[in-house]
Amino acid sequence: MSGRRRGGGRGGPSGRGGGRHPASPESNPNNSNSSSTPRGGRSNNSGRGRKSNAPRRRQDDATTSSHRNNNSAASANAATQMKDEDVLIAFLPYLKSGNAQALQIHELYLNHHKDEQLFLQQARVFLSEPPEESSSPTTSATPTVEPKNPWTSNHPYSHNINNSATISEPPRATTSSTHAATTPPRTPQLNNHQPSSNPFATEHNNTPTWSTPNAPPLPSTPSRSTTLPVTPQTNNNNSIPPTPATNTKKDVPPPKRLWTKVEEQPGILRVQGISGHDTSTVLTLAPRQELSAHWSLPLAFLQQQSSSNNLEQALKQCTIGLFRRGCTENGSQASIISKPVLGDEHRSYDYWKEGNMVCGRVPFYSPRTPGHVVFRMHNEGEPLYTWATGPSLHVRVREEDYESTIRFILSNFKAKKSNPTSLSSLLSLALVLETPLVRPNDSSARATWGCIQEARKVIDACFSEYTKTNQKMSELETAVEQLKLQVEDEDDEQDSKSQALSVGSELHSTDGGAIESEMATELREKTKTLMSGKASCERKWRDSQLAFASILRAVVTNPTMPSLLRRDLMIKMRIEFELWCPLSEEFAIPGSAGSENSGTLWYEAMRDLPNPITAEDFAAYRQARIKMQQRTLSFEPNTMGMDDVLFPRKNNAPEQRSMDPRAVSLFNGLSAAMGSYYHELFADEDSIVRKRELIRLRVEQLVCESGAFPANSRVVIFGSSANGFGSPKSDIDMCLQLPEGSKLNEDDISGAEAMAKLATKLEESGMKGVDTCRLTARIPILMFQCPNPLTGDAEDLIDCDLSMQNPLAVLNTSYLRCYAEITPITRVLAAIIKRWAKARDINNPAKHTLSSYGYIIMLLHFLTYHKRTGNGLVSPVAPVEGNAAIRRQQEPGPTPLLPNFHWMDPRWLGSPPGTPYTEVPALPRNMIKHPLVEDKVVNTYFSRPVKQEQRAYLQIQFSGQDLSLGILLASFFRYFAYEFNYKRHVVSLHSTACRGVVEREVKAEFDGWRNYSAALTIEDPFETFYDVAHVLRGGYYHRIRREFAVAYSKIADAASGRPGSWGKGDPRQMSGAELIDWLCEPVLIESD
Repeated sequence: MSGRRRGGGRGGPSGRGGGRHPASPESNPNNSNSSSTPRGGRSNNSGRGRKSNAPRRRQDDATTSSHRNNNSAASANAATQMKDEDVLIAFLPYLKSGNAQALQIHELYLNHHKDEQLFLQQARVFLSEPPEESSSPTTSATPTVEPKNPWTSNHPYSHNINNSATISEPPRATTSSTHAATTPPRTPQLNNHQPSSNPFATEHNNTPTWSTPNAPPLPSTPSRSTTLPVTPQTNNNNSIPPTPATNTKKDVPPPKRLWTKVEEQPGILRVQGISGHDTSTVLTLAPRQELSAHWSLPLAFLQQQSSSNNLEQALKQCTIGLFRRGCTENGSQASIISKPVLGDEHRSYDYWKEGNMVCGRVPFYSPRTPGHVVFRMHNEGEPLYTWATGPSLHVRVREEDYESTIRFILSNFKAKKSNPTSLSSLLSLALVLETPLVRPNDSSARATWGCIQEARKVIDACFSEYTKTNQKMSELETAVEQLKLQVEDEDDEQDSKSQALSVGSELHSTDGGAIESEMATELREKTKTLMSGKASCERKWRDSQLAFASILRAVVTNPTMPSLLRRDLMIKMRIEFELWCPLSEEFAIPGSAGSENSGTLWYEAMRDLPNPITAEDFAAYRQARIKMQQRTLSFEPNTMGMDDVLFPRKNNAPEQRSMDPRAVSLFNGLSAAMGSYYHELFADEDSIVRKRELIRLRVEQLVCESGAFPANSRVVIFGSSANGFGSPKSDIDMCLQLPEGSKLNEDDISGAEAMAKLATKLEESGMKGVDTCRLTARIPILMFQCPNPLTGDAEDLIDCDLSMQNPLAVLNTSYLRCYAEITPITRVLAAIIKRWAKARDINNPAKHTLSSYGYIIMLLHFLTYHKRTGNGLVSPVAPVEGNAAIRRQQEPGPTPLLPNFHWMDPRWLGSPPGTPYTEVPALPRNMIKHPLVEDKVVNTYFSRPVKQEQRAYLQIQFSGQDLSLGILLASFFRYFAYEFNYKRHVVSLHSTACRGVVEREVKAEFDGWRNYSAALTIEDPFETFYDVAHVLRGGYYHRIRREFAVAYSKIADAASGRPGSWGKGDPRQMSGAELIDWLCEPVLIESD
């Protein structure tokens, strides 16, 4: 075979971060998918079948090592006898110190798909022959930061940037709407507490602009070696200078791929006339469909990349690869298939010039398995930098492709011999099994059942690896406990000696301290290895079960699958799916084997099931899952849908439903209690707003009197105290804005000196506790306490923060304020959710849980992506992949519960009442430079209701008085407990009916986010590269999701009369206030 088709690599058929699928034979006689990239064996010098960029070990090292003394031989013997974990501990200091040989071994480990045995073997050799140039390894390294893209400033295809972008808050309006209580349950009368004046002036007079300088000579592209702490390459024809190393946070891994944004990339990739710049378009393809990648690169860019004047020589290393979307790396080792743009010895591809661009075309076939893929262009010798990215391609399996695809997956299973690396094939199989079938046949049925059986073998292999790893972790845990005792004994011994000895105590304590430090370091490293090993082991086993559960879900939810598989097989898979718990992400083990430390798998007990399987058997398996949930989650989740809660099925006629009046009464009581809590919480809002405005005016006066800032400088309030979602007790966050066009002293660009002068003025004027410790931050911040201006009490102090030029914070405040002003429902729900989150101890970023801002974004995502269903309930506005008919503008979109201010068509605001809600096909752009992150620009656009009649129109259209606060709260909890797919999707305010829910693959592709890890991710509405939920660590995601399930289960149990596992008797007897108190019960009380 002349061509080469690489495996799924780190993209995998499912888009996972690891794994490879086997080579696929080329069936096309023209063999247009051939590649000149050699498969090759991977040697220790190259690691990727090509010339390595890492420095090789010097030949004189090998010569010198043959003349070492007997001590070296003894050291080598000791190294070969070391345990695996001891090798890692001994090797780590060399790696952190930037030792070139240690880094080369680590790079080979990464390039060999993390072959642990090869790595341990090379590490033992390295430790037995210590390199002469690194006599004393240290435990710190100096990583480098991401280099600046030299092509961004004068990119011929860069997007237009508005140089006059300003940020201002629209005037405030009042809401007055009433509605009587009706059935189904609705929201009681709520008033949106708003003062008559607007103290939250957020006019942004000095917005930084994105200035495009005159096109300078193109600088050299930073070399990949600048991101890794290794010695310079000895033979490198590229004259690219290294980027100076800067001090960054310790242990931050270097990036695996740069220039991920299409606007950063010098080239263009098109498929079917669509370029990668059109991020809203997804091209749908069939498996093995012919397609071409049309590429273009600027001549000037190619000239700077090559020392040769020959264009063909400059293009020699240029490669186009087909990657699973979100794949973390470039390069042929990570792609499905890679091809040089010039072709290979079997086939050449044409290229030509068009003006100042070089263009060409490379033919491909789409992958055989479903999923999203993208083309990327890069230099095969320097794959770190992405030169161009194509549009997103969605490979979708049709019925006519089903049998060939399922047989290809079956061949993959058998080729890999059912080892744990087949997880990508499990996820591909789940996607294929979702295909609707009209004309199934026996051949495809046999292949389908064969794939399911092979999937069980993969689970067997994963469980075997999980068991072995657990055993190793147990041995390591024993070693750690023994080392702890030794450290404690050493501490006791040193304490007793220091008390007994007075002469020479300083020398003694120094020696003892060194010994203690070494032991403490060893203990710390072993403990770290133990913790990470346990977490990795559990995560891999959860991912295995999650992948198999997705196969079962696809089978039991596909209505056409019973026509393909026998009835008895379908029943077995349905009863097996009863054992799955999505919250703990594991299967329960039925029968007596269901203990925590059982060495059996859940489906082994299914061999004892009778034939036929009865309803009693389903009940027994359901009970086994409940027991597991009570053991792992400490409660029994209620998974009933809201329609089953409010409209239960009749026992004698399951197909008929009727509204439950007791459930209606409970939701009405809950809604009334929520409204009462809101009114009590914001009863004094008018006086609080006046107090904040007086403080703002006083601080603005002191800014003027300090003489440190230009005239007409303003102080505005932002954050929770101004966005409408904060509590009355919120601190006051203020921002100092300079007049447009004005600047501070050139010696004080950051404003730290001016803010220091202001701090003195604040102290002289009676402000308390003035704190200047954060004046050295990129945005200087003054913290102080101001006496209450309403009471004049010097002891009644209000905490205040004042920052310099924080435009995005002001913008965000104005954005959230618009949502708060449309309807009081958003503020009521936010108040309850914040109270619940604080009580349940999941609202503290310092403890690795979410901030209040994160919960506000989750609430707005829910409200902007759900619509009314007509029976008092709500549902998503579209499937998660979006509505294709809306994309093609064949039908209007549904009206969400709240408008999406990013995507709402501003022309709709002026339309007659009853006009269908519409959104723009592409997001308008209003760009500013990011004030904190270098080389980042932010799109500040959102459709602001500036005019009074526009705000009134929105308040009428989205009053929400026909909805129940209680039902909205329960639906919110259920959505994030059971419905939201954390593994595939991102909580984003850019999710619309047209585009669907933002996918994690997209964020991984363009922003470098982690892909397919089971964790909550929240996209900031403006800083879209920023994950608001990045503070979550370890099991905190599972804890937060569990709390969503606990809250929903309490409401659903109370509405349906199900006692659950709470020990509360009949929860229907609760009043609305009691139900809120139960939801917001402090987590410590529940534990007691």
